[in-house]
Amino acid sequence: MAKSNIKFKKGELLGAGSFGQQVFLGLNEATGELLAVKEVDCSKAGESAIAELEAEIKLLQQLRHPNIVAYYGVQRDKGISVLVEYCAGGSIASVIATFGALNEQVVRSYTRQILLGLDYLHKHCILHRDVKCANVLLDADGNVKVADFGASRNLSSINAQMSMKGTPFFMAPEVIKQSHIGRQSDLWSLGCCVVEMCTSKPPFANQFSNVAALFWHIVRTVAPPVLPPTLSQECQDFCALCFRRDPQERPSARRLLRHPFVAKWNVEAKQRNPPATGQNEDTRLSVAGNRRISALF
Repeated sequence: MAKSNIKFKKGELLGAGSFGQQVFLGLNEATGELLAVKEVDCSKAGESAIAELEAEIKLLQQLRHPNIVAYYGVQRDKGISVLVEYCAGGSIASVIATFGALNEQVVRSYTRQILLGLDYLHKHCILHRDVKCANVLLDADGNVKVADFGASRNLSSINAQMSMKGTPFFMAPEVIKQSHIGRQSDLWSLGCCVVEMCTSKPPFANQFSNVAALFWHIVRTVAPPVLPPTLSQECQDFCALCFRRDPQERPSARRLLRHPFVAKWNVEAKQRNPPATGQNEDTRLSVAGNRRISALF
């Protein structure tokens, strides 16, 4: 696996996780750009945790998209240091915790950008498997970066009997049942993100504190999650599509990008910020690798 030749200085601790994982702010000494450094102490992490991290690194190496957190390399000394974009805005979950529910115009913007990232992943047969607001980061300009690919897998390697991955409030019924898991499972989770952005909590958060009861409800209840009546009809219709019980009836990310809830935002954004002559969405995607360093996962 290729190593990074980036020389960096390590700064403040940004966060810590299990198995000796820590994320630090870093400074690229050659360019002055900020980056995030995820360090794993191999003496504290078990073999399975290290194997999962290696799989995540291998996956990150393949991804190049403006709405996916950028990977810049790995360095190995006493442990493993993974270098990725630094997202100064933190996660959407942290923004909600600070400012409360977001207005619908912001939700449209974030949702469209998450969809663009998911569409890219799904086109390359990659399932995220843990889509939630805590795993969606924002750069300093408020641009969305889908992050945290620890649970992600190639579609061809998914074993339904071993695929109960994700966060309970965001899990699709088929994930809980461990059957028919595919791209559309990420879209159910996206619907949960929209609800969280609009209300400050994911679906069912006010109803259940017991995971077993939550799972039973998601699997057995036919009715979709209740949405606030204050949401626009476009938003409610978008969520209803994400929450279709049968995953085969849920639209793909590509189809959802054409839904008025997010397509309308794109038109309004273009009116405010018209693109340079000759530039279209496909052109912007092709230059994703040239974006600045910035985001942790």
